[in-house]
Amino acid sequence: MTSDNRRHAAAGLAAIGIGMGMPGTQTPAETPDRVEAGTLMAAARLVTATVWRLAHADS
Repeated sequence: MTSDNRRHAAAGLAAIGIGMGMPGTQTPAETPDRVEAGTLMAAARLVTATVWRLAHADS
């Protein structure tokens, strides 16, 4: 699925995409009632853990 991260990467910026398998993302079908709380929390934990590990990695 094409997302903003591809445009950022094409511009030479560091970018990563996290696919969550939720249909209709970045379309008019993406409404708050369709957000899966468990999936969103899993993505948030992944990002938080990754940033923490990068911040505490040996240089």
